[in-house]
Amino acid sequence: MLQSAPSGGSQLTTLSGGSGETYSLASTLANNGANTTNVLKTGDGKWTVTGTNNYTGTTTISGGTLDVGNAATLSQTSAVAVNSGGTLLLSGAGGTNSKLSTTEPVTLSGGKIDLSAMTSSLDQHVGALTLSNSSVIDFGTLAGGNTFRFADSSGATWATGQSLNVWNWTGRFRPSLLRLDHPRPD
Repeated sequence: MLQSAPSGGSQLTTLSGGSGETYSLASTLANNGANTTNVLKTGDGKWTVTGTNNYTGTTTISGGTLDVGNAATLSQTSAVAVNSGGTLLLSGAGGTNSKLSTTEPVTLSGGKIDLSAMTSSLDQHVGALTLSNSSVIDFGTLAGGNTFRFADSSGATWATGQSLNVWNWTGRFRPSLLRLDHPRPD
């Protein structure tokens, strides 16, 4: 783990690792005094965070996997961005709104949100979803199923020609819950 010096009221904690490398962070990530902490996950490796992390900056995943493991939460972070080559893995015990902030935005820029490692059903609500590149949400194959909800995203950017790929989803389509700014092809 690398930490930059605080600058202008914020600091950056970078979690990085090479392909095939796996790390676990048992410490709680928190703001450093008056400085807001932002977390950046880079490199091809996997970092698993545990515990109730209470930093209020942005979480950005630009490479590899950030695993919000059993009993872990990122519920205080101001926003989550998952870029191309990055995966936000939600794993372990589920519950209702137990992993992420229920009000803060999520940006998918070619990344993946993966619920396939949940051991019991998760029903997670987040803020607005911005889609700026083709991205994936994988619901996994848990018998009890998982739910991932996002707030009214009509004011968020969903760029023309971009797609949200949904894997392992079953059930009925509820178009009243999905609003697109671009006309659907016939």
